[in-house]
Amino acid sequence: MITMNENMTLLYVIGTTLCVSFVFFWVIFKIFRIRRAGVPHLVAIIISFLLAPFHPLGIITVAIPFAIGYICGRSTRVSINPFDTFSQRIKLRDEEYNLRAAQLIELEKGVEMERIFLTENIDWTDKMSLMFELMGFHLYKRAPIIALLTSSFYLFIWSLVNLEGQLLGELSLFLFMLSFPYGTTIGELVKYIKGHQPPALPKIMGQTFKPTMRSFIRSFIWTISPAVTALLLIYIRFRYEKTGLISILLGVLGGLSSLYLILQTIIVHLQKITLLDEGIFISGLGRPFGLRWSDIEKATLRERHNIISGTDRLLVLYSKNGLRWAYNTSTLSKRDEKILLSEVRKRIPTAAIFDRGYL
Repeated sequence: MITMNENMTLLYVIGTTLCVSFVFFWVIFKIFRIRRAGVPHLVAIIISFLLAPFHPLGIITVAIPFAIGYICGRSTRVSINPFDTFSQRIKLRDEEYNLRAAQLIELEKGVEMERIFLTENIDWTDKMSLMFELMGFHLYKRAPIIALLTSSFYLFIWSLVNLEGQLLGELSLFLFMLSFPYGTTIGELVKYIKGHQPPALPKIMGQTFKPTMRSFIRSFIWTISPAVTALLLIYIRFRYEKTGLISILLGVLGGLSSLYLILQTIIVHLQKITLLDEGIFISGLGRPFGLRWSDIEKATLRERHNIISGTDRLLVLYSKNGLRWAYNTSTLSKRDEKILLSEVRKRIPTAAIFDRGYL
């Protein structure tokens, strides 16, 4: 049977996992300038669930209420007229729902909302309907932090149930009841993320070059090397002596380093470069940008030998206003890289720089 001290330790571990995961991914998103509100919160929750204890009966217990709650939280149905309780309800797109929430919350801050609640021309049932709709919008705007906070408690109960089978009978009803509101919270978070998506980019007509899967696999092998080295070190120390705090810290550091490199590799290999008659355009997970050929002063092609992938090439573009942009052309196929560099050399002065050393 799990003791009170073990319960508190479990709660601390869950809370720490949530907080560390959230802070880590929030920093990563800031570093790479990825504007996806709520995504670090959702990723932290998913990672915490994956690390939590698992029991098949636990999934069976929570599946139906969680799914129903998720559907309710994901719903974007609102009244056409917020001042009429019995007005027709319509389903909005996530962006429209976010806009309506912002408009009503902004209206609430002014004196107009006070007049609406004080006037006798509007029935009290309509006022209550408007109040509940406003409460729902306020919860929607705070969905990321609410989901993060409620996940700590829900994961604590989930872990207790899955750690010991005998607790399943005692806590199954409680976990069943919690799963519906928790599913609603996660549904609200997904709706918040969908509603805050960056606007879709217009389709750009031109010659587009994308990184290859072969390049991604080679880079991925390189990125997991710190984690593999750390795991081997821990295994050797554990095999021949007790694993100390230094070994654990080295393992954590190696794992975080690999995670950072993996995210960086994914972001680099999701970047596309498009050649246009007017200029060059680079898009991906980060903020897209483009340059006219007339605005580019010069370009450099930096090369360095890589043991795994051969020769790495980085195309750096220098604009006339002093800014510069870079694209890793070695992620492309040999044919695409040759076409891209040939086109760049035709349009702007390009110099090759060979960096010493190996990667």
